[in-house]
Amino acid sequence: MFMYPIFITDDPTAKVDIPTLPGQSRWGVDRLEEFLGPLVKKGLSSVILFGVPLNAQKDEKGTPADDSNGPVIQAIKRIRETFPSLDAAGSAPSFGDRKCYQLPPQAKGLARRAIIRDVNEGADIIMVKPALPYLDVIADAAELAADHPIACYQVSGEYAMVVAGANAGVYDLKSMAFETTESMVRAGATIILSYFTPQFLDWLDV
Repeated sequence: MFMYPIFITDDPTAKVDIPTLPGQSRWGVDRLEEFLGPLVKKGLSSVILFGVPLNAQKDEKGTPADDSNGPVIQAIKRIRETFPSLDAAGSAPSFGDRKCYQLPPQAKGLARRAIIRDVNEGADIIMVKPALPYLDVIADAAELAADHPIACYQVSGEYAMVVAGANAGVYDLKSMAFETTESMVRAGATIILSYFTPQFLDWLDV
């Protein structure tokens, strides 16, 4: 299953293109129906929302994350009102240095132990990000958490890399998008968070 990552800003009428992510934008709550409506008609069933608040006062406690007037919570409400058939999950705004909570890239054993710990602590889903550089960890997750959904996030850098190569004529965009995501499925992923989701809705509509 594909899940579409969407950036939500606290300007309700915004549509701001993201230069480093071709084809992606930051959206305001009032423009979600216009944006998501055609995708839902094509079969979009799941999105994850990332808040990009411009006016929120960030702090070390992550206070804006559960602000009922924040962009993510407002967007989830709007989506549930407008599309009962679309599942929407929210993610808190980022703050600080991500290196403080990401595992070292070379620490395969630590990653395996973290997966086991997460399962024992009651995790509903095991997620691996980035996806393509960590196909071995996705495979480990599928082995160690066989009864759990295994999600992977084809993060912005992976997406931008594939698009840049296609724009440079190195390969065909559709072929490489399929090859990269199929490798994730082969490794054991059952949910793929990808910015290519809108294109896949067209490409898979055979």
